[in-house]
Amino acid sequence: MNEPNDEIKIESGVPMPEPRAGSGKWQNLLSQMKIGDSFFIADTGTYALWGRMKSASKQLKIKLATRKEGTGVRVWRIE
Repeated sequence: MNEPNDEIKIESGVPMPEPRAGSGKWQNLLSQMKIGDSFFIADTGTYALWGRMKSASKQLKIKLATRKEGTGVRVWRIE
């Protein structure tokens, strides 16, 4: 079996790219919200949706709170 050092080469001076804007949909929505504003997401389905929204909120330095509401989730901007 090959040792990791045989396959992996350490490089210096390679600039790190800017973060991808993959959460653009959520960034657009969240950036329009004022503190106290909320929206409802019907039947969220998976945690992946929340993960993308949370990632966008961190990039924008916005804090969110969620509460289950019927068959979905309501999301508030709290900071």
